[in-house]
Amino acid sequence: FYKRYQNVSKRQLEKADMTMEDWMFIVNREGVEELEMVQMLSWFNKKYKTGVRREEFRAFFPAIGTGQHLADMVFRVLDSDSGGTIGFSELMLSLEFFGARKFQDEVAWAFKIFDIDNSGSIAVQEIADSVQAVWKILDGIGDAIDGTVEEISELLFERLVKQGQEEVNQTEFIGFCVKDKLLGDCVVNIFRGVLKSWSFLFERWTCGLFFQHTKPPKGPYR
Repeated sequence: FYKRYQNVSKRQLEKADMTMEDWMFIVNREGVEELEMVQMLSWFNKKYKTGVRREEFRAFFPAIGTGQHLADMVFRVLDSDSGGTIGFSELMLSLEFFGARKFQDEVAWAFKIFDIDNSGSIAVQEIADSVQAVWKILDGIGDAIDGTVEEISELLFERLVKQGQEEVNQTEFIGFCVKDKLLGDCVVNIFRGVLKSWSFLFERWTCGLFFQHTKPPKGPYR
């Protein structure tokens, strides 16, 4: 069953370098209203004709250390081709990121968080670097998850080493997390910790508790 696409114009899609298939993928998600997406697309086409750059994306997040680390992480995850900008379709993928609820979806997004160079694979020997990058976000919130960065890094390293591979891709990573409950629980807890950080920051930002900005600017997360 597909909705009737009466609100978006061909010209709007062309400006955003999108096809109708791209649009259908966005608006057929549960809880998404097409009219709201049309308004968002119009705003995007007017303000970001060539895509959103990293420094522009940072404006959507609180201007404190934790907020900027979170902005950089989300931008990297969305900028899958490392082109330096993200388009409307990529920007809307963040709705999936923050709406993930199924175990395998959460693990898949956690992999992208850990893949700090967007190479499509994670070197087991360098998993500590990946965890450290995430902890820059979690440290700003406090006790988002149990354990120190060293303890979590060691646990992930030990569980992945048991798989006998020097590098893992996303499919392999998901498979390992499905088979290894301890590994899977740890990875999902980290992902949920990032989401908790997101919710914590934006709840306080929208209430005006960060004096750098009294309210978030108009954008995809307001």
